[in-house]
Formats: sequence, C-alpha cells, structure tokens
Amino acid sequence: MTREELTDRIIELFPEIPKAQPWEWNETEESEPLVMIENRATFTGLDDGAVDLTAPIPNTTAIGVWRIEPDNHYEIKGLMEDPIVTAAADQAPRN
Repeated sequence: MTREELTDRIIELFPEIPKAQPWEWNETEESEPLVMIENRATFTGLDDGAVDLTAPIPNTTAIGVWRIEPDNHYEIKGLMEDPIVTAAADQAPRN
C-alpha cells in the first residue's frame, strides 16, 4: 500500500479525520506506510490492503491494535497496558 492509498483508506474509514493535524509519516521495517495522527492513533497500511490501527482505548490505560480488512471487517489483534500512561499514573501521587 502506498501513502496515497493509505490516506484514501483512512479517509474512507474515518471521514472526519482529515481535520486532525498533524499527520506524521514514517515507514515500518517492512517499508509499509505508517502515519501517526495527533500523536495518538497510528495507521499502518499493509500490502494486502488491510490497515492496522493502534490507538489508546478511552477511559483505560490500555492500547489496542485492530486489523481492518479491505471488506471493512475488523478484529482486535492485540491489547496491552500503555507504559507511558501507567508511569504517569504512578508518578502523580508523588507530585
């Protein structure tokens, strides 16, 4: 998937997202396009047309990874505690 294809796919999935700025582009080690939006959600475009969305889960300290297939079916691929949020929560009582 190219950056342009990933951009089109993100806008198709989330029509309001173009308003969010900044979009910071990079690539994975496999040369897949990767974009972080507003320093929160990360989208990775895969060669088979799927998109991986990595984002914090609201009202939790967790981060989720969802695979969105070309036919728009999705499944959660991973879930973990956000180490930055956890560290900040641990530090707060000490301040």
